[in-house]
Amino acid sequence: MINTHRLLVRGVRVPLEDKDKKGKDMDCCCIIPLIILIVINFFILILMWLIYRMKRREEKDRQEKEQKEQAQERRKKRKQKEKAIDS
Repeated sequence: MINTHRLLVRGVRVPLEDKDKKGKDMDCCCIIPLIILIVINFFILILMWLIYRMKRREEKDRQEKEQKEQAQERRKKRKQKEKAIDS
């Protein structure tokens, strides 16, 4: 809680500036960094998506390779059994 009865306020009156001049300056100053941030965030988002996609593709390729190797091993075992039965 503020003790208002103990506050001593001193100040000097300042003339008001035109709102049009100040408003235009503030718009340019605020909009440009905002646009830059949006563009940077957009590129970061695209980069993250590409990295995710690459990792997912690598995982898929690895799984396909393992499945092919397992299928080849099964074929070899089957051939070995067939040769053993024929002998």
